[in-house]
Amino acid sequence: MDAPKHPVLSVLLPVYNAEAYVSEALESILNQTFKDFEVLVADDGSVDSTRQIIDAYEDSRIRRLHSDVNRGKVAICDFLLKYAEGVYVTVHDGDDWSDVNRFEKQVSLLTSNPRLGMCGCGFRSYDAKGTFISNHVMPTDFDTIKLEIRLRSQFHGPTMMFRKSILNEIGGLYRYFTHAEDIDFSMRVIEKYEAVNLPDLLYNYRVHTESLTNRIGLINDQRFINYELINFLADQRKQKGIDSLMSGDTEEFEEVRASLLEFYLNDPTLKYDRAIGRFLSLNMWAQAFKVFLICLFRHPLKMNTYKILKNMIQQVYA
Repeated sequence: MDAPKHPVLSVLLPVYNAEAYVSEALESILNQTFKDFEVLVADDGSVDSTRQIIDAYEDSRIRRLHSDVNRGKVAICDFLLKYAEGVYVTVHDGDDWSDVNRFEKQVSLLTSNPRLGMCGCGFRSYDAKGTFISNHVMPTDFDTIKLEIRLRSQFHGPTMMFRKSILNEIGGLYRYFTHAEDIDFSMRVIEKYEAVNLPDLLYNYRVHTESLTNRIGLINDQRFINYELINFLADQRKQKGIDSLMSGDTEEFEEVRASLLEFYLNDPTLKYDRAIGRFLSLNMWAQAFKVFLICLFRHPLKMNTYKILKNMIQQVYA
């Protein structure tokens, strides 16, 4: 008897309270020109009709692995990965959609270039109503990516497609971080493998206030120290070949985390400055101004609050 054929690609689809968008996400996956894939979808404890919408689909490529409690994106993606049988893996957000030829182009690039451990692509951003905001062309030169990744993200998380075979060597998929987990992952990938972006705009990113990375209510200290923590771990790997999270020896890691948190506690306006910068990079002017108003209300006597306003105006009119 022939052994069962495994799919070329595994699509991990974690979904939480996305009843308004999950059908569009699933349809964009199921209608791809590339057909040899599986969809591992998990409703992550939603309290709306997300699960019922998912379960109404009848397609043999869909594997449902729902969770009755909300575990969060990092935990649910790592859970789904255990069941993935594809040569390649991508994590698709439940409120976004992919162009019909996205999988075909990315699988073709990875298949034709065995040196690549991962590839991403450009994307378009839209507001909650589906109105176009802007195009985002991601860097395509590996040497540039290696130079810049310590300063800013070089891949848009849900566009990344990678070889499953590299995960053990780089320390797994997502880890400690509840924000910027994809940056930590991509940094670990390029330390061992080449990784590039296709110049094509193949993914459509829905920017709305309920999106995890854009929720104003989540302007907290922890999310803004993540990049410093990621670089700290990268320095450890460069020196020792392994980092604290890989070894399980987290005492030094926690000391660094506490020190970075103290930096933001001493000047809480810094986190608002960082949040404004993110919103402006996505052309979300109204969200950026709302963040400034929150900062002004909470810290009216700090001079840096007014420097933030000056910087924001300069960015808008640059």
